[in-house]
Amino acid sequence: MPVYRELLELAEGLGASDFCLATIGSDRQRKLTPIMDAAFPDAAVLTQQVAADVSPAMLRHASNSTIVAWWAAPRHSAVSAFERLRWVVRTVAIGSARAGLVMPLYAGRCEHGMLVLTGTDFAVCDDTLAAAHLQALELFDRLLKLRAEMSGGNPKLSRRELECLRLTAEGQTSDEIATNLGLSVHTANQYLSNATQKLDAVNRMHAVAKALRFGLID
Repeated sequence: MPVYRELLELAEGLGASDFCLATIGSDRQRKLTPIMDAAFPDAAVLTQQVAADVSPAMLRHASNSTIVAWWAAPRHSAVSAFERLRWVVRTVAIGSARAGLVMPLYAGRCEHGMLVLTGTDFAVCDDTLAAAHLQALELFDRLLKLRAEMSGGNPKLSRRELECLRLTAEGQTSDEIATNLGLSVHTANQYLSNATQKLDAVNRMHAVAKALRFGLID
């Protein structure tokens, strides 16, 4: 996927080794939904940490500001580089990474998100950070449009296909899915096979990953 490759290049250009891109819901809870990371189509450890550790204050910041936030452990090599940057703010650490950047993102009609980048060898200045942030905004807009096409285009997944994918995402086997939905194992497998083909996935787990990324299941 071109967006994925460009996000990897963006991260590498800043000296980051990992990234997580997520949307932020517009409701009061500002639900965070990761949609792409360095392990796409699987989920990276960073994504799990972002989902667990990001603070309500950071979600509010990313929803109301365009200023990049950063964190770094004491005496980390990135501290001096980050402190020289203008138009940034310091924030609390996210996950186990000793240094990182958080880029607030927005697109369309009040669609907000954030790009979290972590690593050990950040090489960043005002110019490179500004250019990377502009690129991230453009990629975020493209990815949201792609998600909309995937979730609203044809062919659409049926209710049973989505149910089978959701239960697979929860770790259930075909036998368990069949029992829970009152289906035969053959029928459950057929629903999963249909969903895999419709999502242009290589196997059912890839189909689950794509369905999660595109917001078809949660």
